Amino acid sequence: MAISRLELASAHGDQTLASLRFVVYGSNAVTADEVLRHGLSFVEGRAIVSTDAIQAYENATDFTGTEGVVTVIAMPKEFHIGYAVFTTAYIDRSLKIVMGAPLRYASSRKQLAFYLNEDTEAARKRIEAEAVGGFPVANHATFRVEPRNIIGTFKTSSSFKNVITQLAVSAKALDPIDFNVVEASLSSLFVVREAAQAVLVPSMVRDMVLGTVESAILTRARILRWQGLALLGYRFREGREDVVVAKPRDAEEHRHKMDEFGRLLASSRILDGELAWLKTYVTQQLELMRVELDGAELEAI
Repeated sequence: MAISRLELASAHGDQTLASLRFVVYGSNAVTADEVLRHGLSFVEGRAIVSTDAIQAYENATDFTGTEGVVTVIAMPKEFHIGYAVFTTAYIDRSLKIVMGAPLRYASSRKQLAFYLNEDTEAARKRIEAEAVGGFPVANHATFRVEPRNIIGTFKTSSSFKNVITQLAVSAKALDPIDFNVVEASLSSLFVVREAAQAVLVPSMVRDMVLGTVESAILTRARILRWQGLALLGYRFREGREDVVVAKPRDAEEHRHKMDEFGRLLASSRILDGELAWLKTYVTQQLELMRVELDGAELEAI
């Protein structure tokens, strides 16, 4: 019997999430100064940090173009990182609708939260259930990441924007990336909170680069799947609002997109070593997309 309702949890298949050592937080300069002096306050499960430098940059500039600050935080031992609440999507095949949080699901590493429990997925589901039952996420207790966990900051200058934008564009296209050049550029723009923390900068910058690449590729794969479902006539609803997902002109165009992504995936040199897990993840997603397209075409015969 075919499964009519499929749950897609953001954390499923994300192999490196549990081992994150650094996350980024984008804000205006005033908030960043408060974080440096007093630490970062957060509500468990609420989206506040990311591994995606582009997302942190956008949060810091608030789409106004004014200069902000991207703060880098070393993961505290007493907290754990996971996907924020309400980032799961549900595919209902009988109703041909994708509901829950398809856009937040597709945004992948941009929607991360701190949790007290090591089992972040169990904590996420508990907090979501409480919210549905009438206890809003915002009403939960506030906790604090101490200032000692703040490594330092980037100003959202044009130089910073250029480096991370090119990194994300190259990652999404699976183009070659000169990691040494990117990391050297970011290191030169980083200001440590304390001189003693300078020893952490190389590993921190490396992790931030990898996190941005992972986010870009995860998002491309997930959006590609949504476009395939849109082509098959699925509707999308984010929470209570209908949302539009751009669909390809026809199945042939979409298959061409998938095949091209698959060819790039097979030949890309950036998905080696620490990023090799993404090749497996995206390959599996492409197979699922083909099954969905083939199934729909068979039903139409």
